[in-house]
Amino acid sequence: MSKLQRLSVLALLVVLMAATLTVPVLAKKDVIRLWTYPVHKQYDQELAGILAKFHAQNPGVEVQVEMLSWAEGPQKFEVALNAGDPPDVYWWKLDAKYPKTGLMVPLDGYLSAAERADLLDIGLNGYTLDGKLWGIPLYVFIYTLGGNRELLEQSKIDWRKIQCDGWTWDEFLDVAKKLTRKLPDGRTQYAFVMPGYNSEFLEMLMLNNGATDLVLANGKLAWSQANIAEAFKLIRKLMDDGLMPKECSGMSAGRRWELFNTWDTAIFGRGIPYFEVMSIQRRKDIAVGAVSGKPIDYVSLPFPYRAGQSPRTYGGSEGYCLFKQKKHQGEEHTANAAKLLKFLTGPEAGAGACELAYPPVSSKGREMFKANLASLNPDNVSFTDSQTRLINWRKPLPLDLAAKESRIISEAVLPIFQAVMAYEMSPEDAAAALIQRAERVLSR
Repeated sequence: MSKLQRLSVLALLVVLMAATLTVPVLAKKDVIRLWTYPVHKQYDQELAGILAKFHAQNPGVEVQVEMLSWAEGPQKFEVALNAGDPPDVYWWKLDAKYPKTGLMVPLDGYLSAAERADLLDIGLNGYTLDGKLWGIPLYVFIYTLGGNRELLEQSKIDWRKIQCDGWTWDEFLDVAKKLTRKLPDGRTQYAFVMPGYNSEFLEMLMLNNGATDLVLANGKLAWSQANIAEAFKLIRKLMDDGLMPKECSGMSAGRRWELFNTWDTAIFGRGIPYFEVMSIQRRKDIAVGAVSGKPIDYVSLPFPYRAGQSPRTYGGSEGYCLFKQKKHQGEEHTANAAKLLKFLTGPEAGAGACELAYPPVSSKGREMFKANLASLNPDNVSFTDSQTRLINWRKPLPLDLAAKESRIISEAVLPIFQAVMAYEMSPEDAAAALIQRAERVLSR
């Protein structure tokens, strides 16, 4: 190579080096893993819109979304958590075992005073443990009964008064007698249906019979033989008097909904406010001939309580929780994940709660999306809000007692409840057997 050629090559290298120095180096984005579920039918579309806004405001963060199935998602998360590699943000309720892993991150330090003030206290109950906030809810859910407004009013049942004041077991039975009738074709139109594929019916009766817990934190059984027998007697009276079909013992949730939509029952359990949304959609489908049948105006009703006891219901908070991994990616990464979590549960995410007929926990979200609840019966909306104050907010049990309580439900409560509904045991014998089996589990 001649001297001139060497000078030319050297000059070219200088130019290339200069060009390299002027090209901007793209910063590596912080990748946040989000695991969630189809919270409502169009949640994936809503989530895409929320994340588009988040990415626009946070260009240095990339959110990788995994939409889990309700059937397999919980197990997948448990495996990831046990392996020390949970997602950064996860849709779920608070479980007492999660903070004990050391991977769940409390949110207290990531909320400003204004952000905390925007959240309704009632919604934070379900995510508060040992004085720390372990998640931020999008809404508070409740369990109710569902009623057919037209059938209730035909029998002159003041359902609005029941929504406001509640009803005792005796008042519930009186209403049930008025609602049960023989139809011209010989079928019975029942007052009430609640299937026995799980033990929710018995648990709701016990909750409204002064037994707010099954197992106490001191390891004692809270249910007594006397109040169990009272609940079993009410169930059998409903069946003996023909107010509830005897085949409820083996009935599925789908069959219960079918009987309600065919007007074969006036009230069913367990309901949730979202059933009103389904009933509105069913009315539209009937109007265009997509489905056959007669539309129903859905009315939410409370569970009845035993006279002398306080009315209560089951419910809780649902939203997102924050996690870190065993190989901690640093505080900046966790702060970005917390920022995403707040975005997913903040005011602009309130539309998702309204899709399920629940008012958002964010005060600003309630105001922003109040029109989204306008298609619902305003009495139902007010009832839903008022029922959240009757939720039995229970402090999570220690893990060993929680496991024993689960065994008591599967080995004692459910099989004996089903035996009562199948007329295989008397209420008194069933109550005694349930106590005996439960205490045996607790003593191990």
